[in-house]
Amino acid sequence: MTLWENIIDTILNVTVFVFIGLLIWLYLKKEPDSHATDEEKKPRQS
Repeated sequence: MTLWENIIDTILNVTVFVFIGLLIWLYLKKEPDSHATDEEKKPRQS
């Protein structure tokens, strides 16, 4: 393999591992307790 093929292969490998790590992080990230939007959280003013 030439130098450029090695560089491209390394970049692609790093990209794949970063993507997999991002997916794992999103899966393990703690979700907020309520799924209410900011508008729903504000008290109503009549």
